[in-house]
Amino acid sequence: TGAWVYFDFLRMQSPLIFLTLIYAGSGLINNDFRNNLVEIYFSKPILWRDYVAGKAMSLITIGMGLTAAPALLLALLHVMFNPSMDAVTDTLSHVPAIVSFSLLVVGSFALVILASSALVDSAKFAGSVVFLLTLINITFGVMMALLLEQQDLLVIAFPVSLNNIGEALFREHRYENPVEVGWPWSAAYVGVVCMVALFIVCRKARRAEAGL
Repeated sequence: TGAWVYFDFLRMQSPLIFLTLIYAGSGLINNDFRNNLVEIYFSKPILWRDYVAGKAMSLITIGMGLTAAPALLLALLHVMFNPSMDAVTDTLSHVPAIVSFSLLVVGSFALVILASSALVDSAKFAGSVVFLLTLINITFGVMMALLLEQQDLLVIAFPVSLNNIGEALFREHRYENPVEVGWPWSAAYVGVVCMVALFIVCRKARRAEAGL
């Protein structure tokens, strides 16, 4: 066993997490507005920050329950079947990477899905928009890399950037990475996407609190 076990497990879980969070989160915000629940929320002593934090944490909790939790369970099982200090020390060294990468994947997915739910009135349409934008993003990244014959342009595809960051966190390089872009650039790209999505959600919540 090694870092690659947990890294590969989390990567294999990412499509399931993506679909699960779309199903769970595509209607979290627009359903509140369609069913006039926003007035009930803000009639209580909560702020727009509480509203946004509650929606985000609900999706992050679901996602972490399907990524970090089972990965940490695998780590615990490894220690149970190999009860030695070397195994404990080695396993503990992987815990920060497991939690960080899981939070990165789940958090970025959750914010984008919430942003779509804030912009679109229908839950089904919001989920379709996220799915379609993801396909366009991946296709565009691959096409740009092929047309310009520059493999580094693959980082335009959001999953590739996430994988690039994951390799840095786990220090896992079993397979040759065709992308030679440094992980800080991928982190900046993911950060910008998350900040834009968070801005959309916060703006929607602030306008609702103000009664606009």
